[in-house]
Amino acid sequence: MNIVIFMTDQQSHDTLGCGGNPYVKTPAYDRLARDGVHFTQATCAATPCVPSRFAMFSGYYASQTGVKNNGHLYQDENCIPSFGHVCREQGLTTGVFGKMHFIPYHADVERQDYFGFDRRMGHFYETGERMDNSYPQANPETMDILNQEKIDGGISKGGDACMADMMGYDSTVPANKFPDWWCAEQAASFITEHADQGFATVVSAIAPHAPHVVPSDFKDLCKPDDIVLPAEADDSLSPGPLNNVSKNELAEGLARYYNRVSFVDACHDQVLRALDESGQYDETLIIYCSDHGEMIGSRGHSAFSKYCLYDQAIRVPLIIKPPKSMCHQGQVAELCARPVSLIDVLPTIYDFLGVDQLRIDELSGYSLKPLLESVTSAHERSTTITEFFMHEVYSVAVRDVHNKLIVRDDGSEEFYKIDEDPQEIYNRIDDENCTERIQSMRDGLEKNKQCMGKTFDKASSDFAQREWSTTQTN
Repeated sequence: MNIVIFMTDQQSHDTLGCGGNPYVKTPAYDRLARDGVHFTQATCAATPCVPSRFAMFSGYYASQTGVKNNGHLYQDENCIPSFGHVCREQGLTTGVFGKMHFIPYHADVERQDYFGFDRRMGHFYETGERMDNSYPQANPETMDILNQEKIDGGISKGGDACMADMMGYDSTVPANKFPDWWCAEQAASFITEHADQGFATVVSAIAPHAPHVVPSDFKDLCKPDDIVLPAEADDSLSPGPLNNVSKNELAEGLARYYNRVSFVDACHDQVLRALDESGQYDETLIIYCSDHGEMIGSRGHSAFSKYCLYDQAIRVPLIIKPPKSMCHQGQVAELCARPVSLIDVLPTIYDFLGVDQLRIDELSGYSLKPLLESVTSAHERSTTITEFFMHEVYSVAVRDVHNKLIVRDDGSEEFYKIDEDPQEIYNRIDDENCTERIQSMRDGLEKNKQCMGKTFDKASSDFAQREWSTTQTN
């Protein structure tokens, strides 16, 4: 059995053609949905990038490992994100192509083979990793063009901190010269090279994360005039980081965001073609997801952000295509709408690999393999939780398919009936008619916390910092 994980960055759950979005073209992801299971109620275990990715690939929540935000670094020499090492143990050759962001970009550390990947290529040099090649090293002239375009466009270094990032622009560079495309090409070559040996690979894109820079040949797929904007709300809601954005500006940013989703689908389609051509598609476990969502103008304001616990920020696309010989055909459609979490991805992979059950049980998530086999799981979830740490305040959202409770350690709470109020406009925490359901959600939160298991908490933000580089190689 082979494994391919497709990851996108900051992609909202509802930006798929197979999910009914009229603005995007996602034939590659739609194909996976036809051949597997599209989990429509999936959430990330933490937001933003680093805590979400570390949780997914370690199998432990942020409050267990201490990796709680993008500035936290896991200090222990004994590796927790053991996906690569476990796949190696099972005889698979491992490769990662694209963005990982397990640790802060500016962390002054070098860990070489810490993550267990035989081959590592990325959009740029990521601090703390042994990398075989990077896009800037392989494409210096195009990198110079892209960097100059960003400078001319007033783009911030992080990519999502200003109005210019949200608005983005149409690049003069075509798709097949972009970093995401190059990383997917390297992954496709890796699969072709190791088709007869068994492989496990992660193909992780930067798109559709801001800045919303669109390749020249994708800029006309969706136009601002095509966009129907989210409903507006009253002034009682907390404003986003980009309030005072006009409707025209929001529509322009959304159009480019959707075009970047279509672009990243085309990038990943190269990998599917390599699987087809090598005869490996049917017997490959393929998992497609995003690390977290994106507000994309929802909840009544113009925010583009993932720094919150509202649904657009924490719900993610998740599709799992199992090996044809290992699961029953004709999946039961209602299984797709059950609550699942990205914390469940690693137990699912280990279950398919035949890893010892005791090792799987140590993780905080549950294997989804029984659901993929159309069998009711003994560990079936009724709720998921998502953690968020900001300005020394710990917040957690407990969610089922109908309701959401947000609890903060400063004592504040919010409750939404998300099936009736999907934009979470009306906080009903003081609604007497919701008292019983709110208590049930609180009970669900405690049940999830009890299942977390052991705590590691060896992360720290107290480390030497340096200016991270998009061009450095090692």
